[in-house]
Amino acid sequence: MKILATILTLAIAGGVAVTPVLAGEHEDESGERGEYQEHGNRGLESLPPAIQAAIEAASPGAEVMGARMENEDGVKCFEVRATSPSGARMEFKVSPIGDVIEIEEECEAADAPAAIRTHLKNLFPGSDMEELERKTCTVYAAEKEFGPTVYEVQIDASGRLLSIEAENEGADEEDEDSAEAVDVTQLPEAVRSAVPSAQVKRAMLESEDGTLVYEVLVTNSDGATLEVVVTTDGALIETEQRTTLEALPATVRHTLESVLPGSDLDELERKQIVLYEAEFEGEELSCEVQMDATGRILKTESEHEDHEQGEQYKRGDDEDERGGRYEREHDEDDRGGRFEREHDDDDD
Repeated sequence: MKILATILTLAIAGGVAVTPVLAGEHEDESGERGEYQEHGNRGLESLPPAIQAAIEAASPGAEVMGARMENEDGVKCFEVRATSPSGARMEFKVSPIGDVIEIEEECEAADAPAAIRTHLKNLFPGSDMEELERKTCTVYAAEKEFGPTVYEVQIDASGRLLSIEAENEGADEEDEDSAEAVDVTQLPEAVRSAVPSAQVKRAMLESEDGTLVYEVLVTNSDGATLEVVVTTDGALIETEQRTTLEALPATVRHTLESVLPGSDLDELERKQIVLYEAEFEGEELSCEVQMDATGRILKTESEHEDHEQGEQYKRGDDEDERGGRYEREHDEDDRGGRFEREHDDDDD
């Protein structure tokens, strides 16, 4: 059993300054919120080259509808609205040098993982679902030992510190012992379909907070090794890839070196985590719920019509690495939040 203790979690409050984006005009630091600059038939080519390349790599064929520069707590990023080749509404958050921070994509309930559909059906009977989004978030995770304690730091692609955790040395051993090796030729078709076109090297089946998941080690066409975490019915939970200090975005490296000085890190990974976020509207109550692909509820928020801001209810789980792992905090702008790890014993 993993013994985790969150020693620090940062959720930076404050306003979000947003300005319109035009090619060659993306350095405006105005504190006033601007409207999206519609790109019309100029599309992707109207954005700076680094942003173009990032969006094309993340979603080939996406049609850009508009963009703006967001300045959140001194951290700049491009917020780009687009339409996917299938017609779904998308939004990209990309750093000025082209690192994708977050991708949001409109999702039909029928296309969500089975566990998500089941939870949504049971959570809010009689309420209408206003929106369902699939979010893919880029996070860098580093580990370093200090004596008997292993510290894990998580930073998003903009360089924002998300969390620092302390873990007792050897706490992973019981988890590793409970994992079961799986013959890669016997992987369910749904799991193989979820894994990127690559050579499967190894597969393990293990329980995450009572839910069985596959951890599949693959080598992609570029020769890079990835670990892909997938539910038994093929829903992608996250991908993990080892990286180096030299390959980190400068803002991420700066933040990492400020909290874990020195280059002798025990582990450094780039992760892409998949989340689902749904909004429901009732007669007197609106609610937002966030889940991972296994259907685990990470956070719910509710708001009565006569309250400006609803009370938040957060879930944490000390015994599970993924339980309560990422949650979004909402300030004045519903896209001005960030992800943080919660591991408290009780809900807030």
